[in-house]
Amino acid sequence: MVGGIVALSDPKNIDPALARIGIQNWADHGICGRGVLIDLVRYYTSSPPGTPKRQLPYDPWTTHGFTVKEIEAVAAKQGVQFRQGDILLIRAGFIQKYQDSTQEERDALTGRPETLAGIEKSTEMKKFLWNNHFAAIASDQPALESWPTSEGTPHMHQTLLGLWGMPIGEMFDLEKLSEVCAQTGRYTFFFSSWPLPIIGGCASPPNAAAYF
Repeated sequence: MVGGIVALSDPKNIDPALARIGIQNWADHGICGRGVLIDLVRYYTSSPPGTPKRQLPYDPWTTHGFTVKEIEAVAAKQGVQFRQGDILLIRAGFIQKYQDSTQEERDALTGRPETLAGIEKSTEMKKFLWNNHFAAIASDQPALESWPTSEGTPHMHQTLLGLWGMPIGEMFDLEKLSEVCAQTGRYTFFFSSWPLPIIGGCASPPNAAAYF
């Protein structure tokens, strides 16, 4: 899209300059590496056997920013040490809450302001992602970063995508992955994602999988 106009209207006649940064470049080789699940939901809600689950201290459907301290605390509890090139997957709870909601509650989402939990927009978060050399980041939220953005605060997308070229994933269904990780006690795995080869495209279904 350029100025609200579809720039690539004819797939047989494409200006190479317009397609240079399309998602087909990722589709050519895939996005593969060691995946790491940061399961915020399980971290906050798990409880000793025989006791009721604890409540999440935040609402995935309401504006809330996850801090570096939280992510590091979850990683430590899971026994995860980050490595250069890791693909970071964050389970924050949107999908779980959606699946547990009534149809009326789901329908009501379309008529309410968009407010979502996500990673906080901060210099500290940028330093954390940069210094750990993550290759990509995704979550189960409709927006990776907390939403909406307060006036004067730059979007994380501008840094991650525009400056770093770091792939961003949103609305990943991490429920089954969470179960397997909890059962095995292993929160790292081989991760692969093969986006559609959409020439000049800015997004694609992830076509992602985790292998243990």
